[in-house]
Amino acid sequence: MTDIIEVQEEIAKQISENLRLRLTGEEQKRLTKRYTENVEAYQLYLKGRYYWEKRTGENLNKAVTYFNESIQADPGYALAYSGLADAYVILGVYGEHSPAETFSRAKAAASKALEIDPSLAEAYASLGDISIHFDWDWNAAGQNLKRAIDLDPDYAVAHHWYSEYLTIMGRHDEAIAQTKKAAELDPLSIMINTFVGWNYYYAGKNDSAIIAFGKALEIDQRFAWAHLWLGGTYLQMHKQNEAIKHLLQANQSYENPVMLALLGRAYALAGRTRDAQDILDTLTNLSKRRFVSAFNFSLVTLGLGQRDKTFDWLERAYQERASWLYLIKVDPSWDPMRDDPRFSALLKRMDLEK
Repeated sequence: MTDIIEVQEEIAKQISENLRLRLTGEEQKRLTKRYTENVEAYQLYLKGRYYWEKRTGENLNKAVTYFNESIQADPGYALAYSGLADAYVILGVYGEHSPAETFSRAKAAASKALEIDPSLAEAYASLGDISIHFDWDWNAAGQNLKRAIDLDPDYAVAHHWYSEYLTIMGRHDEAIAQTKKAAELDPLSIMINTFVGWNYYYAGKNDSAIIAFGKALEIDQRFAWAHLWLGGTYLQMHKQNEAIKHLLQANQSYENPVMLALLGRAYALAGRTRDAQDILDTLTNLSKRRFVSAFNFSLVTLGLGQRDKTFDWLERAYQERASWLYLIKVDPSWDPMRDDPRFSALLKRMDLEK
């Protein structure tokens, strides 16, 4: 294991020579670039990425620990700072901690990564994702993610997050192409495979979304986010019972306010008003012990048809910089609210509508 970095370099060199690959200077540089000489730091970084990919609060916190330990082992390891930034971003997106807390830490880590290595694709991708979820700076998001792809066209996560940006901008065909590219580059990433379905859903292609989510679940039958979006797709198709089945599975796999909120909305749309109200009560009680985004409450009141309450929660979500708020322009769930001037005003404040 102490020679693992040299072994990887030698394998890459032999493959390129034996296949007679004609690599550009930049490709050769990427192939042989050493991000750290410290094997312990490298192994800790890999553990961080392993837990980061699992996408639950517990695993993301483990990822933070491993990335920090990697940085302690090698304070000049730019990739470890980028990994730390990504872990904090997702903790904020999932509402495990408040956006103000997690995104400030994510920005600091991504900036440190670029300070160490100004050509690090991963760090530009991290900054692009921060711009999407917290800054709502769409120009910066697009520029940073394109920069990441230019620096390393084989970095699957950059294509994945660029597809997210394109979806927000309503450029659905381009988004689907990018997320498919990401899946080709990293076919075993369950989150990237789930995002293929995610992009189909927001493009209004529900049948294709269901197929894609099914493929993601072939990798891991319990993956909460695939069940969550599969449930959301069935809900959009007015198949409430099928939706509730998958949303219940999502909640069993990952206890999280986002999972609860979407289940509450499904209950409301299925006419199970009491169950939906119970979810609201649960979210209220949870908020006394941990951070719960206002956006979660808005999803349930949206399903219940409580328009004024929904706008009150959306305003609170805007003030807290709730990550999920950026989706309301393209999410068909919000179609019942689009005729209200307050909805257009909110989109304008987020620079999502002129």
